[in-house]
Amino acid sequence: MITKMTKSTFLNEWPESRKNQFSRDALCALFEYYDELSEDLGEEIEYDPIAICCEWGEYDSALEAGREYEPEGWQSMTEEDGNESALNYLRERTQIIELDGGSVLIVNY
Repeated sequence: MITKMTKSTFLNEWPESRKNQFSRDALCALFEYYDELSEDLGEEIEYDPIAICCEWGEYDSALEAGREYEPEGWQSMTEEDGNESALNYLRERTQIIELDGGSVLIVNY
């Protein structure tokens, strides 16, 4: 038996122990991502918050994420100069979801 998950259910059932891993905006974006993926694949996707937490990371900016994965290449760049370069770098290497306010979600690689 499969129950269709709504965004409200997704947010409300998110484990208390994982509440600090993602912002509310990030959780909403993740719901949309998996909902669209399920539609594109034509099959249901199992709700697995632990797997989501292992697969995705949220960063305040693309530059912050770039620094996490390539510290030497991004340390001297400012947010203004490096954010677009970091976005392009990440797009070439992983799945990225841009959030309002400049934050990003990336599939950890």
